[in-house]
Amino acid sequence: LAAIIGREFDVGLLRRLLPDPAALKSSLRALQDAELIFQVDEATWKFKHALIQEAAYQSQIRAVRQAAHRRIAQVLLGEFSEVAANRPELIARHLSAGGEAQASIEHWIKAGQRAAMNSANAEAREHFDSGLRLLPSLLPGEHRDRLESTLQLNLGTLLVATTGYGSAQAGEAYARALALCEKQGATAGLFQALWGMWLTSSSRIGHAHSLELAGKLLQQAEHTKDVLQLQSAHHAMGNSSFFSGNPSVARQHLERSIALYRSSHHDAMVREYGENVCVSSHSLLSLVLWLLGLPRQADVASRRAIALARQVEHPNSLGYALCAAAMLNRWQARIESTTQLTQEAMALADRHGLPFWLGMGAAFDGWIQAMQGQAAGVTQIRQCLAGVNAVMSGAITMFLAPLCEALVHLGQWDEALAKIDEALEIISRNQDRFFESEFHRMRGVCLLGISASNAVEAKACFDRAIAISRRQGAKSLELRAAKSLAKLDRTGEARRTKRAGCE
Repeated sequence: LAAIIGREFDVGLLRRLLPDPAALKSSLRALQDAELIFQVDEATWKFKHALIQEAAYQSQIRAVRQAAHRRIAQVLLGEFSEVAANRPELIARHLSAGGEAQASIEHWIKAGQRAAMNSANAEAREHFDSGLRLLPSLLPGEHRDRLESTLQLNLGTLLVATTGYGSAQAGEAYARALALCEKQGATAGLFQALWGMWLTSSSRIGHAHSLELAGKLLQQAEHTKDVLQLQSAHHAMGNSSFFSGNPSVARQHLERSIALYRSSHHDAMVREYGENVCVSSHSLLSLVLWLLGLPRQADVASRRAIALARQVEHPNSLGYALCAAAMLNRWQARIESTTQLTQEAMALADRHGLPFWLGMGAAFDGWIQAMQGQAAGVTQIRQCLAGVNAVMSGAITMFLAPLCEALVHLGQWDEALAKIDEALEIISRNQDRFFESEFHRMRGVCLLGISASNAVEAKACFDRAIAISRRQGAKSLELRAAKSLAKLDRTGEARRTKRAGCE
């Protein structure tokens, strides 16, 4: 019976399973004298070697083992509430070995969710996979579909955090969950599956499609009037509007999402959406406000995002807040604060296995090196760019921007021009327009760096940058483009004055 419990076994549990305490004490002493087991502490004993436990386990016929596993699970659930709450995977294993597949899957789901909440991502993946492996043992029907959709939704959320927003595996998990939820008419699951499809689509397909999915999310949330769904839907609309180049609309949705948040929402948000949506909305709002020409308000939103992420102690949300803050500071050329934020983001991502935030932090670190005159920084950004292009092609302009800025700063005009043209082509294809104006402005700077004779073409680039930023309401980018144009005009006027003097 001890072997069925496991290599380590609790004496209190054995006592509940065996009716004769005196016999139990005598048996334990005999096993100890034979050097088959030893005492770990007052409550726990352990087999001296795993092979001994395995031999004792296999010596029993299968029916006896299954009955014992079921009995152990029942006692743990009925009399060991702390174990049931804190170690659902233990109960899941006994139920699985006892032939209780459905109940086992339900506990594998609890175990995976608990591990994910504690950022034990590898363990969470194992638990969800264990549940999925048991599904074929269930008869087809509503119960099996419900369990599979729950597993796929949780797996999708986990994969986004551990492999990135563009995870193809996460997209497949969400697509399967969506099909199952539509079949069942499961409203809550349907929204979560749509959220996952939206989340992964923008990083793989493009922002026109993601904006369409965000609209569907908002439509469903307004129908159900579920507060968590409304927050997430407004965030999705704000996010897609931001990347599509409509910061004013983005601001409205993000502020609405933030206004609906309550601290009691955090656990459900992380479980269902993989991040604290309020942290994400504050982070994006900081970038939106800067684009709109409100840098002080942008700084306030950024600080609030980081403060809330630290308060809820959720690594993925903190990674989001730190990287968004680093981007905001990069836009404002604050080298020191960008460095501090980037280093913290990279350390956090490395510690918790968050590849997207690690890649973004490494790209920003390369940008910092380039701003300090180190050409090696460009090589580092290129490496990050190659990595993100392989798994998240929809997010590539976020990495092309620091690369182009670094090349321009170092005066590598020809390569910068080629990368800017690549970025503009991607922007047109993916409708990823939030930084479109700045790429046109940098193109003009490159043309002038190559030759002063490109002044006419450079002016056209600056004019286009001003027109785009004005149409979007991106006043900060409009100011940048206007300064570049004014500098060009002053240079041209100086040349004309000099020629006139020579004549």
